[in-house]
Amino acid sequence: MENIKKYIRQYVNRTDAFNKGVQPTFSERMEGHTGSDDMTEALRMRIHDPLWMLARQWQMGEFRGNDTGTAMSVECTVTDDEGMESPLEPAVESINPDMDILARIESAVEFTDRLRAAGVTGEKIKEFRRHALARYPLDWNQDRYALENESTREFEYRLNDAHTSYRRTYEGKIFDGCKLYDDCPAAGDIASLTGLSEKMAARLSRDYRTWFQKRYYPAQDTNPHWHVPDLNYSLEADSGKNKMVSNGYNGGRLSWYSMDYSGLPGKGKSVSRKELAFPGIVGFAAAPNRRLWQFEDRKVFMGNSLQQQSSGNAAMLKYVTMYSNDWMMIPLKVHMGSYVEVDNIRIMDTFGDITTISRKDRAGNKDVVGALAEKWQMYTCCNHADPSKTDLNGLYYAPQLVSTLEGKALEEVSFLRDEMSNMVWGVEEVIPDGCGSTLDAKLRATRLSEEVARIGRDNQPATQPDTVMFREGDTPQVKAGNDKAAYRYLLQSTVPFNWIPFVPQHVKDNDPFLLGGRETTLRRGKMPCQIRNSYGVERTAVRPLGSFLRQGLVSEGNKTIKENPLFINEEAVQATGIKMVKNHQRARWIKGASYNWTGYRKMISMTEAGSGLKFDVTEENK
Repeated sequence: MENIKKYIRQYVNRTDAFNKGVQPTFSERMEGHTGSDDMTEALRMRIHDPLWMLARQWQMGEFRGNDTGTAMSVECTVTDDEGMESPLEPAVESINPDMDILARIESAVEFTDRLRAAGVTGEKIKEFRRHALARYPLDWNQDRYALENESTREFEYRLNDAHTSYRRTYEGKIFDGCKLYDDCPAAGDIASLTGLSEKMAARLSRDYRTWFQKRYYPAQDTNPHWHVPDLNYSLEADSGKNKMVSNGYNGGRLSWYSMDYSGLPGKGKSVSRKELAFPGIVGFAAAPNRRLWQFEDRKVFMGNSLQQQSSGNAAMLKYVTMYSNDWMMIPLKVHMGSYVEVDNIRIMDTFGDITTISRKDRAGNKDVVGALAEKWQMYTCCNHADPSKTDLNGLYYAPQLVSTLEGKALEEVSFLRDEMSNMVWGVEEVIPDGCGSTLDAKLRATRLSEEVARIGRDNQPATQPDTVMFREGDTPQVKAGNDKAAYRYLLQSTVPFNWIPFVPQHVKDNDPFLLGGRETTLRRGKMPCQIRNSYGVERTAVRPLGSFLRQGLVSEGNKTIKENPLFINEEAVQATGIKMVKNHQRARWIKGASYNWTGYRKMISMTEAGSGLKFDVTEENK
C-alpha cells in the first residue's frame, strides 16, 4: 500500500511540474521479472503443451504451406570420376635450380663420399681427385655483370663476398661435379683410378647419376607448364571421363576455381554411389541467430550497403534476413582428384514427405531463364572451349596440397608500370649470388653507381683557368681554359642499375617474333650507361643479374655474345604492379610422401614505378 501511495505522489508531482512548464527530470518504466533470482528456467522458454501448439498451427493453416517441414535426412546419388592421386603443384611448378658454384662443389663432395663408402682408400681418392681436377676444373670466372665494361669488372666481382670466399677456400682443391655428371666417365676409367671392380664402378656411376638427376634435374630442361609472356602456368589433368585445364594459374595453391573443363574426353572411368547424411543449417557472417537469446556479433553491418543498392544486393539481403534458415548443407565424401557430379538428392522431412531434387532441374540446364535469356550456375566448372555454356553438372576436386613450407626468396623481381615514360620496369629486388645464397640487388646497384661516379671524377681532365698574355706593342690575347660550366645539359638521366626496361613494341605481320596475333607486346630493353675512364667516355649497356630477366642472354666474361628477345604480354602486368618470387618449397602428401621443388609464384606488389627517367634536362654541374 505504501508503494502505491509513493507512485501516486510522484505522478501528481510530475503533473504539477508539467502544468507549470517545468520538464520532468526522471521517468519510470515497468518491467516484468521472475519470482526467483535464477533466470535459467525463464530463458529456457519450455513448451509445456506441444499438442496445443500443433493444434494452433493446424487451426491457422500453417500445415498447408509448401516449406513447413524440416529436413531430417538426405540421400545423395553421386557419380565420381577417378582422377590423379598425386598433388598437382609439384608437378606443375617444378623447375630445375641453377647449377651454381655451391651445387657443383656439393655434387663433387657427394661423389667423393660415395667412393669412400665403396671402400676406396685415401691414396686412391687423392689420385682420382688429381685426375678430376685436371679433367673437370671449376670455372671461377663470373658471367653475370651489370655493366659490360672492363673498368668496373673487378669492382663488381668484389661485390660478391660469398663468391670470393668460396674461391679462396676451394680453388685447386675440388673438381666440378656437374662436369663429371655430363661427361659420364666409363666404368673402366673409374675402376682403373680407384681400384674398384668394373661392376662396382658401374653401379657407383649409375647411383651417382640417379642422385644427381633427382636433386638437380627433377624437371625437364624447360618447364612446359610455365609461360613467360603470360607470367603464369598452364596445365592439364585427367579426371575420369573429363579432361581439366587451367591457363591462368599463378602458383601457390590450386583449387576448384583454378580448373576448367576442356571439352575433351579423359581416360578414366566413372563410379556411381549413394551417400546418406544429416543436414545442418548454413552459417555465415551477419546471418540471423538461430537461437532466441543470443547477442549479434556485428561482423557485417548491412546498413553499409545503402550506397550500393542493386538487384543483386537486394536479393542477397532478402536471403540473409528472411530465408537463411532454408539453406542447409550436408557432408559429402569425395576422392582427391575426382570430378564429382550429384545426380539427385532425396530429402525426407519431419512429416515423412520425400522431395527429390534432380540435376536436370537446375537453372543452368534450362534454355531460357529470365527476359534477357541469361543462364545461371554455381559451384561447377566452366567450359573452357565455350564459357557461355552452362551444361556442366559437376565440380572438380583438384588434388591440392593443404600447406607447404616455403624457403626465403631465391630471386625476386617486381614488374611496375611507369605511365610517365610509357613503359614497364623489371626491378630486381633479390638476386642469387651463385653460392646458394642471395644478394640485395638495390644495395648492389647503389654501390656500383657510386663506383661509376668515382671513376668519372678521377678521370675528369684537369681544369685550367683563362689566361691573358701581354706582349709589348701588341693587343693582349686571352687563352681560354676549360673551367667547368655552372650548368650542364643532360640528354637523358640515369636510373638505378637494377631497373631493366620493357618497352612497347608493335608486332608486325612479318615479324619473326609474332606472339599470338597481338599488335603490341613488351620487349626487354637495356639502359645505356656512360663511363668516363682512362680511355675516354665509353657507352655500355646495363644488364640484369637474375636468371629470370637474363633469359636469352649468353655471356662470356662480362660481354654478351648472344641475345634472344624476352617478351611479356602487356595484360600480364597489372596497373598496381606484380611481383615474381622464386623459392624452394616442401610439402607432405596424404600418405606421408614428401615433395620438394623450386618454382615461381606471381602476386600483386601494390606499388607503382617512379624511375626518375628524364630527357632534355639542365642541371647544376657539381
